[in-house]
Amino acid sequence: MNKRDLTSIEQNILERLLSKDFPGKDQLKNQINGCLASDTGDDDNYGSIYLFPDRKSVAHVERRVPVDGLVKDSDGIPINILLHVEDGFLHELEITKLNGAPLKASINIPEIEVILNQD
Repeated sequence: MNKRDLTSIEQNILERLLSKDFPGKDQLKNQINGCLASDTGDDDNYGSIYLFPDRKSVAHVERRVPVDGLVKDSDGIPINILLHVEDGFLHELEITKLNGAPLKASINIPEIEVILNQD
């Protein structure tokens, strides 16, 4: 598993997902700095990555997926983006086009609808 720096697109997606307030958000935002990434190795990968943050600032989130995003691809098919947190640390950015087809265009980050998964 080759670790690498986050691309600017990956970093911008994470920052967009962390744009709403919820418990642990500030700690997760701090974890983006210096965070490394690796491809998941899945054949049906739409850009999903595993995340390897600096483990100094633990986030106390209420759910494994505290926030996710929804945006449409250029063909109108929704793309779901889930932010997984494990043991208080960024773990995975999961990106899935809901019809299973490849993405047609880059994700339009400003159009991502951020959805909080809180009780």
